[in-house]
Amino acid sequence: MSEYKDKRCTDQGRSAAVEVLSGAMADGQLTLTEFDERSGKAHAATQRSELVDLLDDLVDEPAGLLFGAGAGTAVAHRAPSDVEWAAHQASDAQRHREMVLARSRSLVTGGGSETGFSLAIFGGVTKAAWQVPKTHWNFNIFGGSDFDLRECRFSDPVTTLWLNSCFGGADVLVPEGVRVDMGGLGIFGGNELVVENGAIHPNSLPEDAPLLLIRGLSIFGGVTVKVVRG
Repeated sequence: MSEYKDKRCTDQGRSAAVEVLSGAMADGQLTLTEFDERSGKAHAATQRSELVDLLDDLVDEPAGLLFGAGAGTAVAHRAPSDVEWAAHQASDAQRHREMVLARSRSLVTGGGSETGFSLAIFGGVTKAAWQVPKTHWNFNIFGGSDFDLRECRFSDPVTTLWLNSCFGGADVLVPEGVRVDMGGLGIFGGNELVVENGAIHPNSLPEDAPLLLIRGLSIFGGVTVKVVRG
């Protein structure tokens, strides 16, 4: 490993290290927290040895994998063909899906309450980075509520949000890896599911992924659920 210590690493080397870390998380070698920590160090690395140290307990011969003979030379010599580029994109998409599914399994921690309640009247309610109860009741009257579930933990594999609005509404941000079932009744209102460009559609997730049920009544109001990539 010492032969790399006096050489500064390149962006190509940093990206290659992050790809290895992503695969390690998908395989269960790293937790989401460990992946975030190591990928941050990889992006900030200045020496090749720093990248090697980050992978040393994950793969055999990390130095050879990152900087060995032929590593990255094909890209330097010629542009990839259409077939190679399509395969690369498919590989990235599969790797991203595996990473999302690995992370989704850690979202359900249990231990939370059975029910929760929130009310917005001529005002608003914001909930983020919280332990979501199995069932949460929300009422909006001439007001609105924002639910950010990207940094939350679920108390149960199946979570129900009862979002009821009269001249108001609710917005829900959902991370990839969570299935979404939109329901409820709208009177001069309704519900909408928006999937961010590039995000995995919740309908394509396996049955063991966490499930979010959206229910409630909207009168001159509505609910927008947005699935966010990342």
